[in-house]
Amino acid sequence: MGAEELNVQAKALFRDARYTEAAALWELATRSDPTCSVYFVNLSAAYLKLGEFQAALSSAQNALTLDCRSVKARYRRAMAHKGMGQLAECLLDLYSTLIIDPTTKEARVSFKEMLQTYNVPGKKTLNPVTVLTCNYPPAHGSMPSVSSVTITTDSNPTASRRPTGKDSFPLRINVSCSGCGSTKERKDVKVCKTCKTAAYCNKDCQRADWTKHKEICDLTRTQKVPRRLAENLFRSESSHIPEILRHYGMRALGLLEPVPPVGPGLLVITVGIVPTSSGESRRSRLCVKHITAVPLAILSADVMQQYDKMCVDLYAQVPADTHAIGMIIQPDVGSALGAYGQIQLCPVFPDDIVKVRRPGYTLRLSSHSLGADRRIPVQLDDLVRALEDEIQGDVKNYYGLRA
Repeated sequence: MGAEELNVQAKALFRDARYTEAAALWELATRSDPTCSVYFVNLSAAYLKLGEFQAALSSAQNALTLDCRSVKARYRRAMAHKGMGQLAECLLDLYSTLIIDPTTKEARVSFKEMLQTYNVPGKKTLNPVTVLTCNYPPAHGSMPSVSSVTITTDSNPTASRRPTGKDSFPLRINVSCSGCGSTKERKDVKVCKTCKTAAYCNKDCQRADWTKHKEICDLTRTQKVPRRLAENLFRSESSHIPEILRHYGMRALGLLEPVPPVGPGLLVITVGIVPTSSGESRRSRLCVKHITAVPLAILSADVMQQYDKMCVDLYAQVPADTHAIGMIIQPDVGSALGAYGQIQLCPVFPDDIVKVRRPGYTLRLSSHSLGADRRIPVQLDDLVRALEDEIQGDVKNYYGLRA
């Protein structure tokens, strides 16, 4: 008997509430055709009815491995987490389900119910490492797009021409003094000789900051480099990379969908370093490993307080109907640095959403890496590719993301 015939018979048994027999047939179907995610999704549903949550979780995970954007598989994995008492993981899966399909009624209802259940003192929160072990949604959060980044000709030829000679990618990058917080050009500050990650105006600022700085000064270089580069991701003089991430947030957090978001969320952007060759020297550059949208509720209290404070400050300056996209840059340095990085808050005005919703809208940026104007479709896959292109092609270190 073929896998599809087993699937049809199992569905009939499932409708008759004969879940044990249905599960047995779907087990045979998955063995007959282990490449079909639908059989694993159905098997997970049967195990949920039987109360075998670990088996349901495993089946849903197998389905997601085959099709990481399967809404049913993601929702059933969430229900398996709920049955096992893993409420934070359940919330994360429900949230990512609604990112893929915000019209899923059962997921919206379950998400609101779980928020009420989860909002209790002493709740378990997820640190960055735990969020990544959930591993969905993946960095490429939409279906593959047929469209791709295209090079266009600007009416002003000087705007898209790549600078050459002495004016090629000037490294006029401002840094903040870790002691007093003042901003100066990189050439006007001194850096810590031990770790090379903290900058100071003078020795007095360095002495004043030593009690805080000494906790991270002795970290190994493999931890310090991605941490410093991660900080530069938003500090660069160019707004191109933050603008790509802002549009990613608009799409990933559901702001462009006709159905409003179910709750506030953040983008956790995990970055790491990869070695690369540049002439005779060996260098390292930043790479984006994951961009994961997470509900605010599963984060620790200090992160939530920081987010709330920043929102209060933002809404004191912008209209109330403005959306705030929160982003956290998290260096991938293992469990040694388990805390989240600094939150970045990007406002999205109602006019921005109307503009992006127009058919055929593309994000237009003048690329420093490619030396030409770019039109980027605002699908998640295209935005991720454009972000990686900007970082990988930045051989002159315009963005300051190379070590």
